[in-house]
Amino acid sequence: MDILQVSKYFKPAWQSGGVARYCYEVSRALQERGHTVSVYTTDKYIPQDTRRDDLINVDGIKTRYFENRSDYMANNFRITTPSALPSIIRANIDEFDIIHIHEHRSSLAAIVFYYANKTGVPYVIHEHGSLPYDRGNKYLKYGFDLPLGRKIVSEAASMLALNEDEANAFQKWGIKNCRINIVPNGVRVEETSLKGEVRLHERDHLELLYIGRISERKGIDILLDAVSQLKNINLKIAGPDDGYLKQMKMKMSNMNSNNNIEYLGFISEEKKRKLYVNSDVLILPSLYGEGFPTTILEAASFGTPTIASTACNVNFLGDYDAGLIIEPDTEALIDALLKLQRDDELLRKMKRRSKEVIQEEYSWSDVSGQLENLYQDIVHKE
Repeated sequence: MDILQVSKYFKPAWQSGGVARYCYEVSRALQERGHTVSVYTTDKYIPQDTRRDDLINVDGIKTRYFENRSDYMANNFRITTPSALPSIIRANIDEFDIIHIHEHRSSLAAIVFYYANKTGVPYVIHEHGSLPYDRGNKYLKYGFDLPLGRKIVSEAASMLALNEDEANAFQKWGIKNCRINIVPNGVRVEETSLKGEVRLHERDHLELLYIGRISERKGIDILLDAVSQLKNINLKIAGPDDGYLKQMKMKMSNMNSNNNIEYLGFISEEKKRKLYVNSDVLILPSLYGEGFPTTILEAASFGTPTIASTACNVNFLGDYDAGLIIEPDTEALIDALLKLQRDDELLRKMKRRSKEVIQEEYSWSDVSGQLENLYQDIVHKE
């Protein structure tokens, strides 16, 4: 099949969030299955020397980085303005058997939808947890959906949910269950060390890791408050600022704690892999607004389990004994950390099961296979 992936962000725009990573990895995996994959994206977070609007090769994936005509809109509101897209999609739409749109609320998605609808090319939408109005800027979401967004969603061949919780959110939006398919995030297993003995790090200190945006909704305060009340903990925090870095640094400077807490900023992929390897547990105490954090799968593939809040929608961690699920509050996190500090065998078991769950359920090979079957069913119905 000839498949078009549409995403506001793509490699190497990792600081934009998990959608860029998902689009890249699933495109690679589909390509490895013998399909021709193209990506239409924007130039946000892309190096200046990258050609704009033209077709270029990104690891074998035919990619167009459309220039945003308004950096102000892209920087302040995440609104894309790919002015060259209409003429290019109009000339090339017939090449594609199916289109996969990642998040429907963008001018990129709207333009692609217009020509797909006009020519009869089927498309699916992957919202990545962004559909509900209580996540992100609800006014911008309402402003997009009232004139156009609901039409884009209503005419999609399928709506793809990351998990059961997101599927339920789709139904509340009025989307019929027969149009909803659950396709989870994945991780590239062959890039990780899944073999060998699971080892614990130096047990005089528990090595904690947080990777994600520095945002209040991510539960940064919960994490710092919990660490301040415990002993023998090292905490590393990594990720780009999302409006809360100043407050976090102020809180860190005022903490009365003997624990070592270090902020690393936005980190490279190589540095991130090293952090996973050298950490005992990943902490994600988000308050709300998560879809299916890819960092949990990445960490698990290195044998690093996660303590995650219920807002992260990763109950499978508890089902597989690969992590701990807590309510998003300080006392719950303290209890979970004390549990691990006191029980080496539990932590060892969680590390082992973390690796196993990736092999069993969440490789990109498995995820792309699910998408391939879905694409084929849709194309054959058209």
